[in-house]
Amino acid sequence: MSWIYLAIAAVLTAELVFLLPLQPALAEIAATALKVRRVIGSRAISDHWKELVLPAYAFRIGFASIRSFGWLVLAFFPFVLLGLFWPGGLDALGAVLLDWRTIVGLSVLSAGYAWVRTIRGRRAQSLPAQSGSENYGPAEKVLHRLALGVPVIPEMVHDIERATHLKGAPAAAGGAHVFVAGLARAGTTMLLRELHDTGRFATLTYADMPFVLAPNLWAQMAGTRNAGDRHERAHGDGIMVDAESPEAFDEVYWRVMDGDAYIRPDRLLPHRPNGEIVRGFTDYMSLILKRCGKTRYLSKNNNNILRL
Repeated sequence: MSWIYLAIAAVLTAELVFLLPLQPALAEIAATALKVRRVIGSRAISDHWKELVLPAYAFRIGFASIRSFGWLVLAFFPFVLLGLFWPGGLDALGAVLLDWRTIVGLSVLSAGYAWVRTIRGRRAQSLPAQSGSENYGPAEKVLHRLALGVPVIPEMVHDIERATHLKGAPAAAGGAHVFVAGLARAGTTMLLRELHDTGRFATLTYADMPFVLAPNLWAQMAGTRNAGDRHERAHGDGIMVDAESPEAFDEVYWRVMDGDAYIRPDRLLPHRPNGEIVRGFTDYMSLILKRCGKTRYLSKNNNNILRL
């Protein structure tokens, strides 16, 4: 059973290496090092000019190296998380990871996964876009299930987001925010889109998935992404979405922070969150305002009927 957990962590780490901007940072180091070699070996460039330009190149390589190391540490986060649940803790897991059989096994597994992912990615580029969940590969689905289905993970990531980005975020308390709520199929999604298209509001979008409780951290990790092809959302209601489409993802906050209070296996109950959780949601709004660079928050969440 332990090998299964190690294999899952290795696959997630390999996937994060693809998702994080680690490869561009390494490419920048290699390209700058090549420039340094050309400058040093060039007889057409004076020693005075070399003395001026080489420190700048050194700073660029150093900064890119620090950035690469940071992305690499984040890529190995699945193993850190695994260590929290491993019998004996991180020390015991470290001893297992240093075993030569573990090193060989995980290296082969990671290399094989990277090869399969690359081949599948090339094939996907030559195929028409699919709708719904077919846009996600197995690793993406595992990442979504971990980020949204295991409460300790989004809560921990949210704590890191608060510690690193809440300071300096726009104040949300008392703002002219808009909350759209209604019964299913009442047209709330279309109203949300009309308001979002004004450009005056900050709101969560599909680009914030799956780490919707850490919008600033995830934006930094994922980097700049295009909207992508439109496909029908999982509801199967004919509404087409892309990465820039707004959606009611702030319900994740209430589910993670207070789900036991209003979620039952067969029904939902009226939800009366305490003051601490409500203040935490206000801080969450501030984090979303910071990511979007706005001062007004917009949400469409039909479950807010439970809280009115």
